[in-house]
Amino acid sequence: MAGTTYTNALNFSGNVSNRNQHTLHNLHQNFTTLDGYFGYVSGAQLDVTFNIIGDGRLIQSFDASATAAPMHFSVSVAGVDQLRIEVVFPTMGGAQSSHWALAAYIQ
Repeated sequence: MAGTTYTNALNFSGNVSNRNQHTLHNLHQNFTTLDGYFGYVSGAQLDVTFNIIGDGRLIQSFDASATAAPMHFSVSVAGVDQLRIEVVFPTMGGAQSSHWALAAYIQ
């Protein structure tokens, strides 16, 4: 992201047939904070929405721009059993695809 290489990151890719990407993490209420960076990697320069969802409720939502520097975030996940990290891509045409990454740690 923006010229920095992260060795441990989640990659999210959206295209015309797959606009929503997510990962699920079972935290079992053992963690308090998710902290890291989210940003554009390559492909179509499309803006996305980045959602942090805990136990089915929206904790935090961010609008991210492909032309901006990677966005730092720090979100409380205290008391969360299951964490969903979701990226919502806009409607795309043709063979467009857009690639984003999340580099974060949880404590």
